[in-house]
Amino acid sequence: MADVGREAPAGKGGLRRSSVLGRLRLARVGQKLYRATAVHLGTYGLNNAQFDVLARVGTAEGIGQKDLGTSLLVTKGNVTHLVDLLERRGLVERRPEGRAKRLYLTPEGRE
Repeated sequence: MADVGREAPAGKGGLRRSSVLGRLRLARVGQKLYRATAVHLGTYGLNNAQFDVLARVGTAEGIGQKDLGTSLLVTKGNVTHLVDLLERRGLVERRPEGRAKRLYLTPEGRE
């Protein structure tokens, strides 16, 4: 009779089948959450990346673009594009502070 409930021995990488399946399920949950969030944010005309910028600027008012990019793990060009777009929409503003420009949410961005 087969040992249905028994764990298979660890394979080459030391991973057991249940461990791999658990990680795959967790990845699927993450994908579903990401998609559900994207749909919800879409009702506000935002995508996940734009929301990430708003959330980070909202928790770190006055953050510089370089630090924003570092905290979000995105490129300098991507940060510039996202901030430009959110600034045009009136959700974020750049304020000069010496040679740097700091980022702040507008009242509309706080909503």
